[in-house]
Amino acid sequence: MVRRRWGRVGSSLVLNVPQGHPGHPPLTRPMAFLGWLARSEAGVLAFAVALGIVEAVSVAAVPYLLGVALDEGLAQGLSTELLRTCLLLLGVGLVGAVASAYGHVGEIGAWLHGAFRTSRLVGHHVTRTGDAISDELPTGEVVSTVASDAFHIGNVMEVFPRFVGSVVAFVVVAVVVLQQSVTLGLVILVGLPLTTTVLGLLVKPLHTRQAAHREASGRLTTLGSDTVSGLRVLRGIGGEDVFAARYAEQSQRVRTAGVGVATTSAILHALQVLLPGLFVAGVVWFGALLAVRGEITPGQLVAFFGYTAFLAEPLRAATQFVQMITRARVGAGKVIGVLKVQPAAGTLAESEAADERAPAAPIGAPGAASAAATPGAA
Repeated sequence: MVRRRWGRVGSSLVLNVPQGHPGHPPLTRPMAFLGWLARSEAGVLAFAVALGIVEAVSVAAVPYLLGVALDEGLAQGLSTELLRTCLLLLGVGLVGAVASAYGHVGEIGAWLHGAFRTSRLVGHHVTRTGDAISDELPTGEVVSTVASDAFHIGNVMEVFPRFVGSVVAFVVVAVVVLQQSVTLGLVILVGLPLTTTVLGLLVKPLHTRQAAHREASGRLTTLGSDTVSGLRVLRGIGGEDVFAARYAEQSQRVRTAGVGVATTSAILHALQVLLPGLFVAGVVWFGALLAVRGEITPGQLVAFFGYTAFLAEPLRAATQFVQMITRARVGAGKVIGVLKVQPAAGTLAESEAADERAPAAPIGAPGAASAAATPGAA
């Protein structure tokens, strides 16, 4: 059987060659489409989410164990308790490393399922609508759904496990810091969401500019494909210069829209580094004051610094997820537009019923393999 394997992870991670119809997603709104896509790959996502949670919690446990080890070393020197904490720290690091490696395999699997299923949906639909698809939508619009939008939809499936793991780790750290110091814990737990809110103000402008860039790119692809298909006619009537000028003009529009997207995205990435950095500096300063007053131990100060640095990662994961799902919503809307096109004759249900009555031989089946391997076979 033809199949691709991702290392020796287990039979659950074997990606078989897709066969049959990819399914019937809801065509009401983009988020419904993305939800259907996530449910269709629930097994892969569950595997990746579970390992994402293990990895995030393991990383979050490192500052706590470092703080405990520091306090034990200052109080008792080299002791059995210190050795036990160090061994536990080593074990947590190993668990986090293994979870990170296999979790990445799951994330890639989620991307493949999301992107490929979307591409297959468009491909199956186009083959059943015939000329109706080109009558209602530009050719470049359909091509862009497979060449661009499907990949962005896959990106959401890839970053989703990391996002869930970060949220769970944030809750775990919140409970720990509030138990150790209510004052400093509240500063951390209130300050980081406020920082995320500030970054969220750029999401709507980014979505608007991404939609404009996607629209301009689709028109450019359509113009290019139409020019190539009618190149002989253009040369016959001497219209090459006119179409070249139109292509150059549309290309500049795409460039301008792309610069707008890049500008907003660059500002978002810059603030994503600047704001957490300023916040970490403020927490360290405030924690040092509490340590001088004797309200927290030196080990707890080190742990709080580690918590703050770690919690910047959930902030980045949340920001990245918002960016990805914003772009995926645009792409899902374009895919839905393609899937809503009805065939010029008959219905989609009739076409699919005909496929079910005459199923193709599965890839790798003995009959198909022998027919393909026998010279002169019909």
